[in-house]
Amino acid sequence: MCALRDGAHGAQVKGIAGSVDRGADSIVVSGTYERMDIDDGETIHYSGSGSHQNTDQRMPQISTGTKVMQKANQLRKVIRVIRSSRGNWSGVPTVGFRYDGLYRITRESIEQNLKGGAYIRFTLKREPNQPPIDFGRPTRQETLDFDRVHDYY
Repeated sequence: MCALRDGAHGAQVKGIAGSVDRGADSIVVSGTYERMDIDDGETIHYSGSGSHQNTDQRMPQISTGTKVMQKANQLRKVIRVIRSSRGNWSGVPTVGFRYDGLYRITRESIEQNLKGGAYIRFTLKREPNQPPIDFGRPTRQETLDFDRVHDYY
């Protein structure tokens, strides 16, 4: 909700924010699509929404989220990356979410999901000349605040 409020990510629940006309503005890397999305810090392999559900081996499922990512690739647009503590990279935040910089799609490929279905995977690379990822976040106080809020929900 804070990322939405602060304009960092334009979707309350979706992992891909943007539009089919202008492309992706931001993504959340959350580890939801196990063995499909791969996060290596500087490089992210990211699938479009619903990619884990397809069973057609030849035709990838093209969701709105996938179209939004394809448009960002076509426009060579930079995309804000927000990482969730539930991600599968060793450098994810300890709790909550963290803004980790700007990335750009460098490759689009067709892969197979765990059901044998085709899906489109986007490879994103972190843009050069930006501050390094802030592994000091969340701070101790932010972690305590997160825990306090979490206890009441």
